[in-house]
Formats: sequence, structure tokens, C-alpha cells
Amino acid sequence: MTAPIRVGLVGTGKFARHHASVWRTIPGVRLAGVHGADLERLTGFAQATGVVPYDSYEPLLRACDLIDIASANDTHAGYALRAIPRVRGLLVEKPLATDVIRAETIQRAAAERGLTASVVSQHRFQRGVAGLKRLLDAGGLGPILRVRARLRWPRDDAYFTASGGWRGDRTRAGGGVLIQQGIHLIDLLQWWFGEPEAVSASTGPEPLAAGAVERDLMATMEFVPGIPCDLTLSTKPSRDSIMAVEVEGREGIARTDGETLWRHRGGLANALAALAARLRRHANASALLRRQCLDVLQAMRQGVPPQVTLTDGVCALRIVDALYRSAAQGRRIETTPQHHRGSTTASQRETVYQ
Repeated sequence: MTAPIRVGLVGTGKFARHHASVWRTIPGVRLAGVHGADLERLTGFAQATGVVPYDSYEPLLRACDLIDIASANDTHAGYALRAIPRVRGLLVEKPLATDVIRAETIQRAAAERGLTASVVSQHRFQRGVAGLKRLLDAGGLGPILRVRARLRWPRDDAYFTASGGWRGDRTRAGGGVLIQQGIHLIDLLQWWFGEPEAVSASTGPEPLAAGAVERDLMATMEFVPGIPCDLTLSTKPSRDSIMAVEVEGREGIARTDGETLWRHRGGLANALAALAARLRRHANASALLRRQCLDVLQAMRQGVPPQVTLTDGVCALRIVDALYRSAAQGRRIETTPQHHRGSTTASQRETVYQ
């Protein structure tokens, strides 16, 4: 009988509780313990979840096979680098780090050890997202003319003050809507199209207060070969949440909200597709994270790369960094793309939809 994979958690906030609940739904996994820097919060987490608390990180590393880091953004790098020599698997909540240099350090250390390691980007495991990847790889839309990407995930003031207020602190979070929420779309765009060769961004007409995080970001990204992408991100109050992408090609238009993929085929066909989408039950956040956790476990057991690699996490942060520099300097930033379309492993293995 195969021994269970022992998973250790880092973090005691909302995300860590979410991760704990997901791991418990997966056969062959045992939650070995949880570590947090705040003893009071650690005790409360352990009492609420039944997970064994570790007030020191090293004993937890000795007790687990895989470390899942779901703590504040500015702690990801330190925890990951300490774990890499000690465990068989690593999962890090996005962003991989708060800056590119630390992210690259993590990626190199994991690669040198041959560690199975992934950064959370659960939307890659949505059916519509994966379907658009297959469509683009097959050239189903012909040469791409334009891309439009929009994300609106409202967050109230409590979101920014919870857990010691780190999400509202630019130093600890690394930024606002772009690095916290928009990085999901950034990862999908670089998965579909590779890294952009230039970006232009703005966080709005009013300058941000010192240390504050942005609630809005508007940008234009230029993908090879000259494909413009309009990007709009917001966490400001709204009645609904939206994540939507439209890709216009010379031979057609495709749209996705994540779970559903529409092709522009004319009036009745579009109406029927829209009706089917409304009737279809979309995967929730737990189901999407579960798909990624299953993929990481499969990669560990088979000795193959996970569908989302640390290289992908570094790539997303390079794009985020360029967008922030453009917004701060008020000018177009040219980049040197290091990741090109079609260079991922995701299309080589069947996506897990359990």
C-alpha cells in the first residue's frame, strides 16, 4: 500500500484555511501540521482545523513530504528557500515572491535539486481556459489581431486590514490588484501568448499615497508578433465579479469566462452557447485549487513537471514588474521576452478535472 503524502502548511489566514480544506478532500494525503509566525493565530488555526501546530518551521519540514506556503506575500521566498533542501514537493501561493530577484532565486534552487515545485495558478485548470489554449495552439483563430482581458474582483476594506493588514501594505504585499488578483490573468496571457515585448500601464489619474496599493490598473501589452492586448483590473466595489478574455483572430473570435469557451458563430449558435453556459455549474475556488493540488501530486509520483512551474511564476512576475515600472514612470516599457508561446508542458498532459 502506498504511504500517504504528508503535507505541511505555512500560514494561518484565510488562504491557509482554504488550502487545508482542499487537501483534506484528496485521498492519499495527510495534513502533517501547520506553521505560523504568530503564536496566537497559530493556536486558533489549529483549534479550528484540527491540524497539528508547529511554532518552529524546521520540525514541520522534517515531518512532511510537501510544503504548501499560503502565508503573507513577503514571507514566501524565505519559507520556500528553507524548504527546498528538505522536502520532495513545494507549492507556493501566488505570487511566488514580491520581486523578480527572489522569485528567480527560488526557481534556481528548486531546479538544482530537481524538486517538484509549483506556484498556485488554479485558473489554468478551468475548462474554458484550457480549451482556449488548445484552440490557439491549433491555430483555430488564424493570425491573432487583438486581445481584451478584464478582471473585476471587488474587495471591501476588511480585506485590506485582515491578518495584520499586510494586503494593504505595498512593501509586504508587493502591490495591489495587479500582483494580488491580476496575476491570475497575467499568467494565463503568458501561457497563451508568451511574454509581451512591451507594456504601458496606469493606476489611474490620482497618485497613490506612500505605501498604498493600487485598486485599479489599466494597461496595453504587446505580444509577439505585434499582438495588442487591452488589460483592465479592479478591486473597487461593484455588484458583480468578472474575469473575461476575448481573442480576435483573422478567422474568428473566441471568448472565455474561465469555465466556458465561446466561438463566434452567428446569432442562434451564440444564443444557445450563452444559455448552456448559464445552466452549467461552474467550478468553484475549492474545485480549481483541488485540480492543481492533484496535478502537483501526480507530478511528484511520476517524476514529471507540474502543469504550472516555478518558471511560469517567475515569468508572471517579470510581466508584473514591467507593468509597475511603466505605471510609476508614466511611459512604455520595452522588455526582452524569455518565454515564448508553446514552451509550457501543460498541453503535453491531460488536465485533471476531478
